[in-house]
Amino acid sequence: MNTAVYISIMAVVTYLIRSVPFMLFKEKLKSHFFIIFFDYIPYAVLGAMTIPWIFDYGKNPICALFALICAVILAFFNRPLITVAILSCAAAFAAGLVF
Repeated sequence: MNTAVYISIMAVVTYLIRSVPFMLFKEKLKSHFFIIFFDYIPYAVLGAMTIPWIFDYGKNPICALFALICAVILAFFNRPLITVAILSCAAAFAAGLVF
């Protein structure tokens, strides 16, 4: 298939994933359980994507360990998710230069 078709399909899928919750939940959530549940989803997804790579697929486990330690410390101090991701990558890169 053509690359443009793949990109178009993924754009539609991404749009649907982002728009369906707004169509289903027209009112603001009042349940304390769901508010907390949805607050933790980005962290759970980031962990599910990065932890297996750190332990299974990383070429240098020392670099991955530095990135993991950096991410845990930054998350402990409630830094934004994008900051944690960028600085963890920078820590892995810096460790790669040293080791």
